[in-house]
Amino acid sequence: MRNQTKLIMQPYANWEEYLTPAPLSIAILGELVFISSSTDFSINKNPPKNGYKFIKYPDSFRACLMQVCNTGWWAFNEAHKSMDQIRLHTAQVPDYMKTAVKILKIH
Repeated sequence: MRNQTKLIMQPYANWEEYLTPAPLSIAILGELVFISSSTDFSINKNPPKNGYKFIKYPDSFRACLMQVCNTGWWAFNEAHKSMDQIRLHTAQVPDYMKTAVKILKIH
């Protein structure tokens, strides 16, 4: 059964490929914030035809960058909370299994 489960889960076993871009992205954003602290400029010189969909302050690169950083923080925080909830729920599985076995033995 373990071998079958291992074969089934093999495509999903490369989590490091999904997780490694996050610290790199945070480091790059930090470098950009540091670089942009000296001078500010507008990204609104050649705007898209329909305008920006998500950028609130296109007249300030720093404001746009901080908007991206804050949105990234929110996303990582939500992911962290969700992963913690998964950890808490999966920690209860052994107790649930023991209870299920006890119930099955009684009946």
